[in-house]
Amino acid sequence: MTPLLSGRVANHLSGSGIFMRHSIMIAAHQEGDWLWKTVGSCVETAVGLDHEIVVADDASTDGSVEELERRFPQVRLVRNVQRSGASPTKALGGRNARGEVLVFLDGHTKPEPGALRRLVDDVQAVDGQAVITPAIAPLNCGSWRSDAAQAGHGYMLDLRQFSAGWLGLDKLRAVQVAGRRFYESPASIGCALAVGRQLYERLRGFDAHMRIWGVEDLDFGLKCWLLGYSILHEPAALVGHRFRSSFDNYDVPVERVVVNQLRMARKHFTPTVWEHWVDQCRERHAGPLPDFPEGLWVRIWQLFEADRDSAERERAYILGHRVRDEFWFAERFGLGWPCVGAVASAPAESPAAPMLESRSGVDPSPPPECQGTLNISVHGSDPPDSGPAFLCVGDDITLDATMSGGAFPAGKPVWSIISKPAGSALAAPAAGEATVTITPDVEGQYVIQAACDDITSTFTLTAVTITLAQYSFGNGNHALTSDDGTYGDESGAAVRVPEYEEGEPNSPVCYTWLASPTMTATHDLSQSWGCLN
Repeated sequence: MTPLLSGRVANHLSGSGIFMRHSIMIAAHQEGDWLWKTVGSCVETAVGLDHEIVVADDASTDGSVEELERRFPQVRLVRNVQRSGASPTKALGGRNARGEVLVFLDGHTKPEPGALRRLVDDVQAVDGQAVITPAIAPLNCGSWRSDAAQAGHGYMLDLRQFSAGWLGLDKLRAVQVAGRRFYESPASIGCALAVGRQLYERLRGFDAHMRIWGVEDLDFGLKCWLLGYSILHEPAALVGHRFRSSFDNYDVPVERVVVNQLRMARKHFTPTVWEHWVDQCRERHAGPLPDFPEGLWVRIWQLFEADRDSAERERAYILGHRVRDEFWFAERFGLGWPCVGAVASAPAESPAAPMLESRSGVDPSPPPECQGTLNISVHGSDPPDSGPAFLCVGDDITLDATMSGGAFPAGKPVWSIISKPAGSALAAPAAGEATVTITPDVEGQYVIQAACDDITSTFTLTAVTITLAQYSFGNGNHALTSDDGTYGDESGAAVRVPEYEEGEPNSPVCYTWLASPTMTATHDLSQSWGCLN
């Protein structure tokens, strides 16, 4: 496939016009305004660096490339004529980049100040012998702000199904290289990484034959480890990334993802491990496939065989140059499979990596999980010192959920009603709102929970009905009046607490009540935080 070349060389390149210190390579497909915002963030944060920006576009038709050229005519642009996928597009960008250090970014990322310089400096500090990964934070594309409090660090890889996920710094092995502290990461996530040109070429770059989407970053990282190099994580460099729960700007057929996994397994695994892996993969994907009567697995194998020659060529290269194997990788990073002499006795399949069942069963990489402590308090005030909060039936109470160290990611927190009195119709507040208002409708105890991934916090309140009350103001005691003007001494009467008298705004108004369920308490309205405590 011949790419279309357009754009002009950046005006900030080195004097030779051929080589520069580094290339920022951005892969994009149907990115909309996120593409030019990504480029804009790179321009802002790369000031003072000898660099070029190369955008590799995968046949976008949404006008994003045209808008990019209008806003940033200095950017170099290379394009696929037809849709190929993430890995071929990254490979296209890598072939056309001219820097000594290559920084790969997705077309919906935001490098924070200092991140690009740090990544480039790190590659040079380790003499190009490692792939460097930054911290990855969820990016709010509306505000174009990264949530540093939820940044992810290491990335794990399970060889049984090529499932991946985030690892905290406490789960990574710390290493000192050239006086800098790094952390070994089992895998890299393709949205942001830096690598020296010589190492990139020795690893043969991203696999241009992995179509559409899936595992190209895991494949690249595994090659790095097995050929004798490292993936080192740099927590001081932060890049925001737009995470999403589903693919909203293109389709990802499940069979294409599995074909990419087959290519990865064939290239890296020894014969016995390969055969066992294929048997397990066939069992996972033995279901039907719409518009293909022979079924999903038959279609997967046909697509794999159609381009198997290229996989065999890369397999020969990897086996001829690697100094480690998959058994070393499993032992190094604490995996349960494969084990020498026990390939067929694989442990049970991971529940975190279910079978891909249909064309709509493929999900993008998830964001890092929430980290820190979650708290719930009454809006605008500190929570009570002890015990549950009390509220009259029918009154509103507004609650704030907060995460220590930062804001919630999109869609969080998730609210739920853990328990409520019989007959109550109170529904859980909407997810994604940190401040919510609820109105108890039945007497009794309510337990409300806010959750961010596995981190939760609960808040307990009891709704009551006042049946007998009096208040004290100044030197006198007075019965509270109900709405109809009578004294509030009738069961179920709604009572009214009088406001401060003019000229005495700081005088406390206190009252006692007998409530149902039976309880007696005194509340100082001058210290009120919105409910009876």
